[in-house]
Amino acid sequence: MGAHAMKSHTRIGLLVSMAALPTIACLAASPATKSQNQVDARATFRPEASFQEIMVSEVVPSSANLWNAVSTKSTAQGIIENRPTTDEAWLSLRHQALILIEAGNLLLMKDRPIVARGGKVKDAEQPGILGPEQIRHAMDADPAKLARLVHALQGATGKALEAIEKKDSGALSDAGGAIDEACEACHKTYWYPE
Repeated sequence: MGAHAMKSHTRIGLLVSMAALPTIACLAASPATKSQNQVDARATFRPEASFQEIMVSEVVPSSANLWNAVSTKSTAQGIIENRPTTDEAWLSLRHQALILIEAGNLLLMKDRPIVARGGKVKDAEQPGILGPEQIRHAMDADPAKLARLVHALQGATGKALEAIEKKDSGALSDAGGAIDEACEACHKTYWYPE
């Protein structure tokens, strides 16, 4: 092969190699690689707060703020209506709904302790209250049931979020009732079963 043919052959080889680079790049970013990266990212979760601490610090205050956003009280001075009326009040309620929805995701993370190290379940001294080992056993025995209960809370809170976005206090009040029912269903399963 002559020098000219060799240069031409080398150029063609270089062009073919350069043309293959986008294909190689696409393969490197293939779904299998992305999926592996997603698995690796999830594996880096390090739960610090216990299940009970998430309940006390996120679920209880957020749900209470949503429940109390719409109320009617009868006093000696008459009926007192409480409803969100300002953009700021509606925005604050939106934040509470988002916290409650996302708290559900935290509750579903694996390996989260039920109580803080050395802690005990709230109201543990009351008859019928399950201990942390019993709660963990019930959750681990049927993780799909825990997911259904948490998703019910998230769904009810999603209805509250819709009401908040529409600034519909009546629908927010109805959603508050559904949130209460979702909370009670979970409590009756894992905290104080009947």
